[in-house]
Amino acid sequence: MSLCQRCEEFNIQSLSKLGSTLKFDLGEVRAASNDGCKFCTLLVNRVSLEWITVKHLMGEKRGPLYVQLSTDHPRSERKKTVHCPNILQVDRLYLLAAPSMSQPTLVGASYPLKLMKELGCLVLTILSDSPAAKSGDVTGRLRDATKDKHRADIITEWLANCLQHPKCRETASGSQFDVFNQPLPARCVHIKFDSGGNMLFRLDETGGQHGTYVILSHRWNSQTELTRTTTSNYVKRKGGDFGFLPAVFLEAMKVALSQSIQYIWIDSLCIIQEGDGGADWRKEAVHMAEYYQHATFTIMSAVTLPYDGLFRAQPRSDLIRLPYRDKHSRRSGNLYAINPEHMLYYRVQDAKIFWRGWVFQEWMLSRRLVNFTDYGIFFTCQSSNPLFEDLGELPDHFYRTPLAELKTFFNSRTPAEEIWCYLMRFYAAASLTKKEDRLIAVAGIAKEYRRILVAQNEADLRYVTGLWMCIIHRGLLWHRIRVITKVPYERLPTQPSWSWTSAIAIVDWPATSYTTDIRNDCIITPCEEIESEQQLIKIQPRLAVRGKMLPVVVRQEIPWKGDSADTIRKMADFKFLSPEILFRDEKKSSFRAVCSVSKPGLIAGWGSFEGESIQARLGSGVGISVFALLVRTRRVENFGATGVGSMLPYYSVYDVLFLDPVMDREDEYCRVGAGSLFEPELLEEFSPLLATDIILV
Repeated sequence: MSLCQRCEEFNIQSLSKLGSTLKFDLGEVRAASNDGCKFCTLLVNRVSLEWITVKHLMGEKRGPLYVQLSTDHPRSERKKTVHCPNILQVDRLYLLAAPSMSQPTLVGASYPLKLMKELGCLVLTILSDSPAAKSGDVTGRLRDATKDKHRADIITEWLANCLQHPKCRETASGSQFDVFNQPLPARCVHIKFDSGGNMLFRLDETGGQHGTYVILSHRWNSQTELTRTTTSNYVKRKGGDFGFLPAVFLEAMKVALSQSIQYIWIDSLCIIQEGDGGADWRKEAVHMAEYYQHATFTIMSAVTLPYDGLFRAQPRSDLIRLPYRDKHSRRSGNLYAINPEHMLYYRVQDAKIFWRGWVFQEWMLSRRLVNFTDYGIFFTCQSSNPLFEDLGELPDHFYRTPLAELKTFFNSRTPAEEIWCYLMRFYAAASLTKKEDRLIAVAGIAKEYRRILVAQNEADLRYVTGLWMCIIHRGLLWHRIRVITKVPYERLPTQPSWSWTSAIAIVDWPATSYTTDIRNDCIITPCEEIESEQQLIKIQPRLAVRGKMLPVVVRQEIPWKGDSADTIRKMADFKFLSPEILFRDEKKSSFRAVCSVSKPGLIAGWGSFEGESIQARLGSGVGISVFALLVRTRRVENFGATGVGSMLPYYSVYDVLFLDPVMDREDEYCRVGAGSLFEPELLEEFSPLLATDIILV
């Protein structure tokens, strides 16, 4: 059956009064679901998503558990049009799981606090000519994004609202800008309709001009390769001869024109891709921060099959029919409930496109995004929650994904040191077709980050191959995270060993939660002077370092359980030494015990090592010798860490780089790992040493 008898008798008018609810016994709902009722099945599925909490409610013996429906958000007043007080005007059904009984939760409290669990919402939608639409009771509309007018109206309404948001008219670093009068990119595709309704386009040189434009962000594929602008077809494209263009490109142009915007920027069309030795790419890469932040909006192609274009109608299989009854309780057509689980924001965020290196930067920098997905359109900006295609907000717990929080973090006023490490941790996980683009694909974010440093009054703005000199001591202490145990230790030979850009892997930096004091113990200087803007894309191959170095012994891998692991966890405060985090994130680190040369049997620290050569040596089964360069000293609160040999309320931890000398090159060393030393006897061995001058390569 499509609906059970109870759902066939559904009457939305019973929810007309503020605070009114409908309650369905969970046992009866499950029975109806087993018999084939689609709406009851939807309710059961929503309960299953929060089953741990719901099970707790059932275990308190407060009577049967109910699924409760309301048109009022549990934590806010219903938003109704003032001049129509007798009309429902709803577009959501909010769901709660609640026991039939309640009890005081605080001894002596004079009021009972009901125990309940929010289960999110259902979107209510109708056809625009239906009785529910004409009455005004249901405001959600079943819009077909494949139809030009419907799609244009949706975007126009959203854009008009978004452009009123102050935060959406400023960059991540806080600079205000006028979206209607922005410098145009060096080149844009000019688009217009001729008198016959045919779309015409040509490649224009727009540098130095002002106006409005949109950007298409998309994942490159075989069709993209066929459409690239090169030195050989550049003149033809200026004359309007593009030849074949993918459906995604053409439909993105239609979206721009629907908003009366005649310029669109598409990387494969507006940047010369071949024939100039990469000169145009290098020139344009440093302008990505301005291009994406100043666009009127970015069109994000997150569809699974881009060959079919951008436009997708809401799948009819996602619609669950419910009867509509008017204020006289007469059956008068239908309304439709849509389960947001089929349209969730995380489906957009987890799409493959977001894990492409270039797209990561584009998404981070864009102020407004129109996301085209297999489930319709989503809208995101800097001020409001993500919006459905009907312009209704997603509930909070549906959009708090790692990527969504990351963008919020980037646009916050968080201390700059935390922002960069957090950004690069996610970026390092992204994939790139050309691995040599690892530095240049983040140049736009780096340029805007430099402005954040200026806003935070940072004096040293030098950028060296993915790291900032103002936080270089922490920056050098990155660790490679092995997602799968047997993943090879791949390195980019074109990148310096000391930079995270050299590791084709997920990387992270050690946390310092319990650190009370940090002292930098070496002097680090770039060997080459590179012009400020070129620092964003040009590799700094060498760093000059003056500091103390000591030979140490690297031994066996540290087990995840046992006294050694527990001691190191307490002292290192490095989250990837946690089995719980390991299980949750499905990540595996490869930490090794580090010992003094004089006492190779006593674990004095830990290290994370990368690179094929060091792994081959470690695989021999015996300890190997490397140099430990003292980078910084941390004073860490002593929470009872055993085996440290300190009775003080704190202990010292030395953060170090592990180095190997470069063969036949005096005073040059390459990084092979990073870690921390904490055994007092080993730390004392650094005291009599004199600082030495070396070159990191």
